[in-house]
Amino acid sequence: MALNNVYNYIRKYIDRDFSKRLNVYANYECDDMIEECVMMIDYYDHDCPAFIYYTEINNIIIFNDFDVALCNAYPAQSHFFETTLDRVLDILIMQDTLVNDDIEILNEFIN
Repeated sequence: MALNNVYNYIRKYIDRDFSKRLNVYANYECDDMIEECVMMIDYYDHDCPAFIYYTEINNIIIFNDFDVALCNAYPAQSHFFETTLDRVLDILIMQDTLVNDDIEILNEFIN
């Protein structure tokens, strides 16, 4: 339930009112975004403000893009959360994790 872990993480760290729940296993491969986020953290710092964008497909919310949010930047899309690059990386890693991967990796993000 990689995306369900993402939803729990968002409720815990970003938006307590996020109400989406997922009762089936789903993940979203995003290796390229993870690599880009790591490079941005190296360049800007892990606490850099960021927007993470999402879309809903078949009643499943996936996180499909992000931007840094410097100098009073406005989000480029209408569905987003404001957070930090560090949290964006956490979300992308969880979202990308397969159910057969180490479940402890997922759990350490929300515990």
